[in-house]
Amino acid sequence: MTNISAFKIANLKGNPQYAVLVADSMASQIEVAKKDDFRQKLLVLNGALSMFSGDMRLGYSVYRELQKSNSVGPKSLAKTILDITTQNKVSPNMPLDFILSGFEDGEAKIYHINATGFNPYNPSKSKTSNKGAIEDFYAFSGSGAPFAQRVVEGQFDIGIDPVPKDIVSGISLIKNIAEATTASSGVNDKLQHGIITPNGMHVLFHPDIKFTGFDEHVDYFKRLLGFKLSPYGAFGTEERIASMKVNRPAWVVTRDFYNAFDFDFGRLQGAIRDYRIVCEGFKDKNVSFKRVEQQRTFYQEAKSLAEEAVTALLSGKSESVISYLKSERRNREQFYKQVSKR
Repeated sequence: MTNISAFKIANLKGNPQYAVLVADSMASQIEVAKKDDFRQKLLVLNGALSMFSGDMRLGYSVYRELQKSNSVGPKSLAKTILDITTQNKVSPNMPLDFILSGFEDGEAKIYHINATGFNPYNPSKSKTSNKGAIEDFYAFSGSGAPFAQRVVEGQFDIGIDPVPKDIVSGISLIKNIAEATTASSGVNDKLQHGIITPNGMHVLFHPDIKFTGFDEHVDYFKRLLGFKLSPYGAFGTEERIASMKVNRPAWVVTRDFYNAFDFDFGRLQGAIRDYRIVCEGFKDKNVSFKRVEQQRTFYQEAKSLAEEAVTALLSGKSESVISYLKSERRNREQFYKQVSKR
């Protein structure tokens, strides 16, 4: 099946303003018992980001009908998904879940939709009456869902509040979840990221992803780099000028950005893990306070670099992306030097 996960970002002063989403890239064709490793599963709709788990053909079919609908926002789109599967008389024995997230009524919303009535825990009890949409603070679906749940429960077990307080912490959490879910044979590590903010929707795709169509690929360049480019080269005077600013093919920039983003968050996850280990050692009087302070500094530096990655992603401007890539390259060289001295 798959891994699709979403979390709201807690805001102590009001309603949640942000949400983070992640999907792997493995899709199922249930009728022919086939898996595809590189499919786009994080999709941009009218006022919401959508992810699905279950049969690939059925999921894309519903997606195309959603594109043609007049539905806007996660709540309306969730209802339309249920209407579509009802009108098309999709069998409850066919697994199909959606997670939708968007900014609505002054806050980030997350909806988990069982689109057919399939019961993943007991397929023999699948029935149409199981269909429905639930609004929640977080949602998991697919064969990776049990592993995702264990990550959250593990946070509670060691006394850590799993609710992310900022976007960087949220992305770090869902990357941890994404790594854990690869224990399922139906999940891979080619990630697709989404971020919901009051100002819009932002996406980042693994370089190997096969987009569902030409328009989706062009939209990706527009959201990340701020201008309209064909996946196969620039077109039109304005686009040629924009491409000259980047000074390299757009697909190279998006590839490099994904890899840099992934590296910086991998470094942050490692720093968090090491900091916890050192703190436990300090409690047991096996580690000096100086070592704790040193590891805290490593963590703070790693989080600062991850914040730069997020700022570049949310900017939607090629200049910010290129500036981040140059800075990340220098920071990575410095990181390797520090590691070699430890």
